[in-house]
Amino acid sequence: MQARVLPFPDLKLRAVYIARFEAKTFKNPRGCWLWEGARRNKEGYGAFWYEGAVEYAHRVSVVLFKPKWRRIGLSPDLVVMHLCNNPQCVRPSHLRPGTQSENMIHRVESWGQTYGGSTKRLLPVVAA
Repeated sequence: MQARVLPFPDLKLRAVYIARFEAKTFKNPRGCWLWEGARRNKEGYGAFWYEGAVEYAHRVSVVLFKPKWRRIGLSPDLVVMHLCNNPQCVRPSHLRPGTQSENMIHRVESWGQTYGGSTKRLLPVVAA
């Protein structure tokens, strides 16, 4: 999926989007909102039909639920970072827009990964 500007939806549609979005999540008591939508890519990211296109669910979550990003939209040059390191998570408090560089720094600090490849086999770095 190509990133595009995600606008704040028309107020009439916002409630519909939120109801559809929440119906596709499992609010785990441990904290993450796990995406259970039918469409998910091989990395585990959810996908959601939003404003005429299929978008990554975590990007839509930021626009629907974070007030600052509702006002200005989410530009395609920003990624949405998973602070919990769970690609299936769409909980707004676990997500933060940032640059790709910030995302890679977070990844290295969290997982110890310094080169390309999957983090699924790595364990988080634990401070001594």
